[in-house]
Formats: sequence, structure tokens, C-alpha cells
Amino acid sequence: MSDDWRNNPRLAGMDQSKLDMLQNLAQQGSTKGINDMLPFLMGAAAQGKKGGLKFNANEISTIIEVLKMGKSPEEIQRLIACHYDNENPNVRRAFIFCLYCGLRFCDVKDLTYKNIDYANKLLKFEQNKTKGHSASSGVIIPLNDGLLSLVGEPPADGNKDALIFNLPSYESCCKSVKRWVKRAGIDKHISWHCARHSFAVNILNNGANIKTVASL
Repeated sequence: MSDDWRNNPRLAGMDQSKLDMLQNLAQQGSTKGINDMLPFLMGAAAQGKKGGLKFNANEISTIIEVLKMGKSPEEIQRLIACHYDNENPNVRRAFIFCLYCGLRFCDVKDLTYKNIDYANKLLKFEQNKTKGHSASSGVIIPLNDGLLSLVGEPPADGNKDALIFNLPSYESCCKSVKRWVKRAGIDKHISWHCARHSFAVNILNNGANIKTVASL
């Protein structure tokens, strides 16, 4: 990860020692680049211990912009509008669903129609990462009509255990997303996990509480 981001003029006046600590944390815990700094950034913002590393909402927003983590709402709309030959419709549906719901790949690939409460327009599932380890592993997400259209109706045979998104491997999905992003004219390195980051960034920018987002 490059150190140059800390010298960006937009960060002038911000406590340099906090930026240095954030950089060090991310370097210790990640080798994949700036997108992996978001969990550390949210954790730092949510930290309430005296003397701990903490950023306010404006600082969070500025750092995210400098690092260009995730995709802006305009880029998301450009991606949705883009189609290309031989695209995988399941990858497309699942990635858009993750952009608006913040799901990890390991969770979206396991979703079945049993997880959808059509009557109340809700998605209910347990996060694979924390299942059995945390009392808050259960997640309930409201779904609008657009998201329900991505899910679709249950199979005609009534099998609610059927997968909603029949996805290939994570590596194959990331390759599909990379081609899709390139065709949409978006000049960013995007992996599947960036959908989760984009969801976090966009709800932060729309006023969500940082501690709530950090717990998702």
C-alpha cells in the first residue's frame, strides 16, 4: 500500500499521527491494497476507548474519497446500465444485490428462497463469518421492489431450498466483475468484496452511524 495518500492536500489539518497509525494497522493486517483499509478505518471510528485511534464522520468521508474506496452511486448506475456479450446473469444479479445489501460473497452464494420473507419484504440470514460465534450473526435487511426483482420468485416446484444465485467460484466471479467494470468504463481495481465496501461507503455518506456500519 502506498504511503502517498497521507500527503493528499485534502487531508491537511488532520492529525498526522492518526493517519500514520491507520496506515500501520492496514499494512500489518492486509496485503491486498487500499480497499482493505476500510475495515480498519471503520474500526478506528467506532473505537471508544480513551486514547484510542478515532476519526469523526467528516474525517472518515474525506479519507474514503482520497483512497477512492468502493464505487460512487454514479458508477454503480453506469455498471447497472452496462451489458456485454456472454455475461453471466447470475453474477450480474448477485453483484448488484451485494452493492445494495452489503453481503459478503460467502453469504450471497448460499442464499436460498427460504431466506426471503416476501410478505414483509425482508431478507433474513445468518452471516457465515460469525455464525456460531456471535449473538449478532443474524441479519435482517429490508428489500425494495428492485431488490426483490433481482431475487425473483421461488421455483415453480415450491423448493425454497433452491439457491437464489447459482454462482461459479469466487475467482471466476471476480473475473466476470473485472470484465464488466472495464466494459462500463470504470477505471478501478474491483473485486467482489468491493461491493460490500461500496455499500458501507454509500450508507455512511447518506448519514448512517459509523458504529452501526462497523458492526454489519
